Amino acid sequence: MLRVALTFVFIGIVASFGAVADVVHFPDPGLEAAIREAIGQPGGGIYDYSLKDLEILDASSRGITNLEGIEYCTGLVELDLRDNDIEDLSPLSTLTTLTELSLSGNRISDLTPLTGLSQLLALRLAENEITDLSPLATWVNEEDPDSPRLQDLELDDNAIVELIPLSGFRHLRKLTLSGNAIEDITPLAGLTELALLNLDSNHIADIQAIAGLTKMKVLVLNGNAIEDITPLVGLTGLFGLWLNDNQTTDLQPLVENPGIGYMDRIYVCGNSLDLTPGSAAEADIQTLTRRGAYVYECPG
Repeated sequence: MLRVALTFVFIGIVASFGAVADVVHFPDPGLEAAIREAIGQPGGGIYDYSLKDLEILDASSRGITNLEGIEYCTGLVELDLRDNDIEDLSPLSTLTTLTELSLSGNRISDLTPLTGLSQLLALRLAENEITDLSPLATWVNEEDPDSPRLQDLELDDNAIVELIPLSGFRHLRKLTLSGNAIEDITPLAGLTELALLNLDSNHIADIQAIAGLTKMKVLVLNGNAIEDITPLVGLTGLFGLWLNDNQTTDLQPLVENPGIGYMDRIYVCGNSLDLTPGSAAEADIQTLTRRGAYVYECPG
């Protein structure tokens, strides 16, 4: 009778928890070490129930190559995997509660596993091997004005040419794309919430697309092929503008921008400006300076 009673007690316990707990195996020692630190378990088996309530995980700079096992961390909200050696993001595909994901400094080229992570507010993918952004476009739902939710996207130092997949990311406030191979920025014209845009070191000549981005505060355009800066006239909220190493000859559009003035920073080194005394460019710089702006022309 005692054995029968104990059996029923065991069945009741199992029923209460839904199932017998499983031990989760992490093939990658770097990931396992980060998990153990996060849950405060230096040794012994790691059970699935101990991972479900984990909300923040910093597994950066661990030499991680394999993410297997992380799919059990279904409550993660913030995940930092920067500076590892990761190629395959498949285990992340079910972590749909993530709002912040850092993957910079890896070997990632395929973003398909991220298609289900539409709740992300911040995604950092700098210094990878990405050419195709189309998987991210699946987050766009034209019938939902709140989608996609993403506000912060870092894509510096990849091999990106085409920006069309980003055209629907209407809530972006920060977008960094330096060190890619971009020529056409037309798809960015509708991203009217942008406050910071970094397009440093690309192949851009025409910046007409940013003329309507009137919430812009910091704009980095160094190292392109920009001559005409007329589209900057209406960006009256700018307080930081980097135009170094372009082909600009005329700074009059900055003078015509009524918002550029006290304590604003403008960098125009390495352009085709005539800075001889009495020149138009020199007069424009003096006008901006009198309005309180700091203009760095780096005369040779």
